[in-house]
Amino acid sequence: MKFGPKVLMWIAISERGMAQPLFRSQNSEAVNSAIYIDECLSQRLLPFLHKYHPDFNYVFWPDLAPAHYAKATVAWMDENIYFVPKELNPPNVPQARPVENFWGCLVQKVYAGAWEATTEDQLIRRITSKLKEFDSNFFQVLMAGLNGKLRKIADKGVFSSFK
Repeated sequence: MKFGPKVLMWIAISERGMAQPLFRSQNSEAVNSAIYIDECLSQRLLPFLHKYHPDFNYVFWPDLAPAHYAKATVAWMDENIYFVPKELNPPNVPQARPVENFWGCLVQKVYAGAWEATTEDQLIRRITSKLKEFDSNFFQVLMAGLNGKLRKIADKGVFSSFK
């Protein structure tokens, strides 16, 4: 096989932990706003927020995928959660998004030792087992100083976080 199996994975994280992940086969229907609202936001994000953020001390920060800011999605989010509006969500600023570091750490764990998947199920099982290796301390460290970093980026520009 020229390219290994792929799956789409969605997960929400905060300094308090992570949501139940969603896995979708590479052959499944593309994620549209209806799928995103149902499978990600309603079935996974809301239970996560109720469990880990009953104090409502959070802001959901979606990436800029089309389904994440579709009219139906924005209407749902307006009614149910606090979120970063699209006009305040800059593209291509991975250094401001802790989830990008999480994805990098997860990839390192999954593919450590040159591991390769031969099936989608095998890949999902491996990812699921590696997700269990993350503890609450990891998420606290990952999110530490985020407000200061965002303020610095807002005040001094995107590249100020590298200085």
